[in-house]
Amino acid sequence: MKYAVPPAMLLQDIRKAVDRDMLIFVDCGISSGMDAYKALALGADAVCVGNAFVPALRVEGKNGVVNGFRNMAVELKDVMCLTSVSDCSKFDPGVIHMK
Repeated sequence: MKYAVPPAMLLQDIRKAVDRDMLIFVDCGISSGMDAYKALALGADAVCVGNAFVPALRVEGKNGVVNGFRNMAVELKDVMCLTSVSDCSKFDPGVIHMK
């Protein structure tokens, strides 16, 4: 059975192709701060996370979404600290190992 290539595997190639002439937004499968970190490190300018919070919205309403965003931000901050990334302009794709 054949499957599509996961977008993260092509992100660096896309970044090289468009350089900084185009913003890259990743809008698939981002459900944690670690997912966001990976996409940003591989060349995304931003990530879209709305789908990750739909279950929390259904169950907890606004508070579920607010808590979800807070948790994701803490995860992102934590992994940035662990990899010495001080701000969003300092991501290094070398910390991501693709196989």
